[in-house]
Amino acid sequence: NFSSSKRIAFALLLVFVLSVSACTPKAETFTVGIVNPAPSMDPTIEGFKAGMAEKGYVEGENITYIYNGPLGGDPAVLDAEVQSFVDAEVDLIFSLATPGTAAAQRVTAGTDMPVVYTPLSDPVGAGFADSYVSPGGNMTGVRVGGFVPKNLEWLTIISPDIKKVYAPFNPKDQAAVYGRDLLVETAAGFGIEIVAPEAASADEIPGMIAEMPEDIDAIFILTDSMVLSRVADFVAVSQERAIPLTSFSYSQVTAGTLMAYGPNFSATGNQAARLADQVLQGADAGSLPVEEAEYFLYLNQAVAEQIGITLPDNALKAATEI
Repeated sequence: NFSSSKRIAFALLLVFVLSVSACTPKAETFTVGIVNPAPSMDPTIEGFKAGMAEKGYVEGENITYIYNGPLGGDPAVLDAEVQSFVDAEVDLIFSLATPGTAAAQRVTAGTDMPVVYTPLSDPVGAGFADSYVSPGGNMTGVRVGGFVPKNLEWLTIISPDIKKVYAPFNPKDQAAVYGRDLLVETAAGFGIEIVAPEAASADEIPGMIAEMPEDIDAIFILTDSMVLSRVADFVAVSQERAIPLTSFSYSQVTAGTLMAYGPNFSATGNQAARLADQVLQGADAGSLPVEEAEYFLYLNQAVAEQIGITLPDNALKAATEI
């Protein structure tokens, strides 16, 4: 029989061995294709790779990423990229946003090539999942659709006199349409009017801004990769008119929005890596429930001062970063 001290020593040794094993690179080698329509999604990829490294997937040793940079929203270009992954017989496709995920779904239809996606507002409504608990097919991922109501609530807390909010969106982007609908529904409860003009291309945005009504009290940027590509234009008009501009990620706050409430793209990518690890270790992607991202409040004190807003104490206390 072991003495008490020997049992303790053995237990500590076992814990050490298990800890080392958990960090040991996987024995197999894998290839992951990444399809990304927008530069704003790059932090998600960084978070994904970091999460994969934490799971033991070491780039250049036991995992290879095929990534050719942001490709834009042209479905033909995105489809061709995904087809190249299918031809290369990658082990997993990591798709970003609605356009990238739609391409992954179209091209991998009828195959067993697994897809993990993020960030998507409404995977079920977009037809990427049968349900959040049982997605079915060859896809699963992390959704980021539940933050719009709280985002508007924080906006009204920070600027209580808001009556009319400008929320441009791309009608071809399912995530943007979902966000617009949710925003309109939520705003009705606050007695706020939503002005939501449509823009089918980024080139239409300067003209849209020029026609923005004079009585707009705030600007609300939805999860819309096309609108996000011109975030600097909205920052400029926000500061020129001294009205608050809210968005949904930290990167937009650093770009000059007053606030953001939504996912941290890096953290969301890291969360998606946990799903990817399960798939690469043999789990059926369609059997893994779609996960909900965590949401954070970010504030820009300098912008608040520029547009004459005093950030309330409850918002300052709730913010993840100022």
